[in-house]
Amino acid sequence: MLLEQITNQILTLQYGEQEIVIEPNMTPFMIGRNISSCQLALDDSQVSREHCHIAYNRGKFVLLDHSTNGCYLKPVNGLEFYLRREEFPLLEDSCLSLGVPSHKSTNHLIYIKYLSPVSTEQ
Repeated sequence: MLLEQITNQILTLQYGEQEIVIEPNMTPFMIGRNISSCQLALDDSQVSREHCHIAYNRGKFVLLDHSTNGCYLKPVNGLEFYLRREEFPLLEDSCLSLGVPSHKSTNHLIYIKYLSPVSTEQ
């Protein structure tokens, strides 16, 4: 996916039966255990109260981890890697696991996907 295409995209998170649409003006989007401060709350001991968030910076979505156990991100066309107290641009569809590698967290996987915005041109 080209960077020019990404800058006009809308992000979706699929967590279990939930599908959440995130537009740039809806960020920061907090993910963690704390139901009062997180837009997506997960009940798991490996997940911090405010584990990570998605921001929209410089024309792209970015994942920022600020947890104790880190995040595991697996891009659809790549290998899973570990983030802890750092940020990474979300440049393609990915699978996010909080606190543990994705193969150990089948119940708490978050699928990140890009949607093309609806065109108003005729």
